[in-house]
Amino acid sequence: NLHPSMEFRCFIRQHELIAISQRNHSQHYPHLMKDWPNIRDNLVDFYQDYVQHRFAEGRVANYVVDVYVDQKDRVWIVDFNCWSRTTDPLLFEWSELVSTPSLTLDQDAIEDGE
Repeated sequence: NLHPSMEFRCFIRQHELIAISQRNHSQHYPHLMKDWPNIRDNLVDFYQDYVQHRFAEGRVANYVVDVYVDQKDRVWIVDFNCWSRTTDPLLFEWSELVSTPSLTLDQDAIEDGE
């Protein structure tokens, strides 16, 4: 059984992971506040180890990837999406995604409600 709270959308621009959003953004999952640092580290490590410069043999620099984190902290790719306004930015606006220099979400931002 997949738990919706553990589905994430990762935004990659110029081969860099710049933002992560929960997929089910209309729900609040309290455990994510506590678990976010570990989840974020797992997603960044997974991206760097298995996806970065490997997706489309490195020929595509901008894209979106949906992932799932299971109970054993393993990350699974669910889907790849176009870097395009036709792809739902979920918790972001596309204007933010095209201008942000690095990973947007961190524990401090979540705690501050930004």
